[in-house]
Amino acid sequence: KLSRLPQRLRLLVLDKTLEDRLHDALRQMTLLQQSCTEVRSSGLLRDLLKVVLVLFNYVNFGEVPQAESSGASHKARNVDVQSLLRLRETRALGGKGPFPGYNMLHYCLDQLLRQRPEVSRMDLARELGTLPRGATVSLTQLQRSLQRLREDCAFVSTELSGHSDEYDSRTEFESSPKPREPPQEEP
Repeated sequence: KLSRLPQRLRLLVLDKTLEDRLHDALRQMTLLQQSCTEVRSSGLLRDLLKVVLVLFNYVNFGEVPQAESSGASHKARNVDVQSLLRLRETRALGGKGPFPGYNMLHYCLDQLLRQRPEVSRMDLARELGTLPRGATVSLTQLQRSLQRLREDCAFVSTELSGHSDEYDSRTEFESSPKPREPPQEEP
């Protein structure tokens, strides 16, 4: 009779699944890290956010922010995340944009391309290449997966340290001597 059968079965399941689960969690964390690095280092995104800031201040406060060095009294007011999300929701009135579904984000991109004609639409995609895939990662799911991995590792550690004597015992079959291989003849 095997002792600790449920625990042994759980250890077997973990042995078969742990590597894949760990690989998947590492892949997701790496993807998030790459996406965050791209966002932090993207000059084009920074320039696009400057356009958004000017537009936000003009639409909401009727002011165009001036550079600090100009000595003007109009300082930029911060844009909140909700306002950034609304850029895609705010559509051209009566479908008067250059194409159906034209929204405020398209307008901001058009303004950026006018300010920097050397930039193509593909440059932004190149600078933020992993961002679309990184946006699909659910932080809640990743946190749950990592928590389950921690719990499983604690279980394995507890099981092997607290009950190692039960796992060290070998069956008669395992402890029988292995048959000797015949000696190989040299040519």
